[in-house]
Amino acid sequence: ADKRRLVEELAEVAEVRISSESLLPPDLDGHRLRVPLEQVHHYIVSADLLVGESATMCAEAAVLGTPAIFIDPHSRGYIDEIETRYGLCVRYDPRQITQVVEKARAILAPELPRRAFAAAHVRLLSDNMDVAAYQMAQIDRLVRTRRPGD
Repeated sequence: ADKRRLVEELAEVAEVRISSESLLPPDLDGHRLRVPLEQVHHYIVSADLLVGESATMCAEAAVLGTPAIFIDPHSRGYIDEIETRYGLCVRYDPRQITQVVEKARAILAPELPRRAFAAAHVRLLSDNMDVAAYQMAQIDRLVRTRRPGD
């Protein structure tokens, strides 16, 4: 019931798309995000907000510059850091659906443009290591130092 309420209320102010690994009830299926799983990040980067129960997806949204609301009764250290240091994610207990809706509406309000999160996004990226670049540098270093016949 709370998920339906969240979808209904947010649909009044935004286009709502649901990414789910399970079947959706018929009344919510019209909101299903119909993109291949490997393209979901392309969708998230262009979204105005991600609301979800996956800490990973919320953190990924923050890394992509999309603010997120994480709904879970339990905290995660990395989500806490994204929330307190960068303001790109906020966590609510599932019983706080009214606060989730209020926060989502505030983030989606026209007077709070997406660029309001841009500085925090830049700070998040500059404060943290680019793991892919690090891995590529290590591979490159190993290839360059490899002896013939190894």
